[in-house]
Formats: sequence, C-alpha cells, structure tokens
Amino acid sequence: MKYTVVSILSVVYSLTAWSQSSQPQTSALPKANDENPIIFTVAGKQEVSLDEFERQFLKNLNLKEKSITAEDVDTYLKLYVRFKLKIQDALDAGKDSAEAYKRELAMYREQLARNYLYDRSVTDKLIKEAYDRMQEEVNVSHILIRCDRNASPGKVNSIMKRMTEIKKS
Repeated sequence: MKYTVVSILSVVYSLTAWSQSSQPQTSALPKANDENPIIFTVAGKQEVSLDEFERQFLKNLNLKEKSITAEDVDTYLKLYVRFKLKIQDALDAGKDSAEAYKRELAMYREQLARNYLYDRSVTDKLIKEAYDRMQEEVNVSHILIRCDRNASPGKVNSIMKRMTEIKKS
C-alpha cells in the first residue's frame, strides 16, 4: 500500500513539475538516489519534502472508506500548496509575531499539554482520597504560646500553668 502511495505521489510530482516549466529542469526533479526529495518550495523559502507531503496526505485520509487515486493525490497537492502559500503569506506579513497570536498559541499549547502532562488515573485517585477524608470531620484547634528556647524553669512553669487554665476553660 505504501509503495502505491509513493509511486502515485512520484508520478503526480513529476507531472506537476514538468507541466509548470516550459523547459524541463533536471534539478527540480527528484533524483533516483535521493531518499527524501523536495517536491516543491514555497516562495523560495520553505522546502516541502515528499515525506512531509505523504505524512500530511495520509493523516487527512481515511483509507478504510476508499482507496487512493491519482486524482485524490492531485487534489490534495493543490490544497496543500495553497495551505503552504497562506502560511508563508502570514509569516511574511508578521502575523506570527503579533501579540494576540502569541496569546492564542500559548492557550492552545497549554490545552494540548494538559492531556499529555496530567495523568488522569493519578488525579482521580487523589480526588477520591480527598473525598474520603471529607467524610470524617475532625475538629482540631491549636493554641501556641511563645517560649524562648533558653527560658528559665520558672518561666516554663508559668507557661504550663497558663496552658492548663486555657485547656480547662
């Protein structure tokens, strides 16, 4: 199956590269010994490899519903090129450095991280433990009276008398 996808992508790429130039440029075509050829560049700044395109194509495709056709690959290639051009336009316009964009990106990053950083089973266990402790109510109070570490025995006795008086009342 993977061989079919790679061969279809190679054919589509070859046809696209050949049809967009009046003269075939051998440097733009993937070399036979190149394991991960560059299939297109976006505005001369961002290269897109065959592996990247294939990964995105297969991620957005449900192989259980239907098989892959050359038309599917060609359609997705056009969509992917448009997508990459829009991203490059946004980068060129500086939208990636806008403060609102940075805040929104941080929010999405935090939401995604929450799913990976927090272990749900541990959290549930701690919640259950806290709930079980709340079922039994314990009334505790503490009264502290300051006493120097090197206090005289008479001072300690007076503090002890005061504590017993407070305890009785």
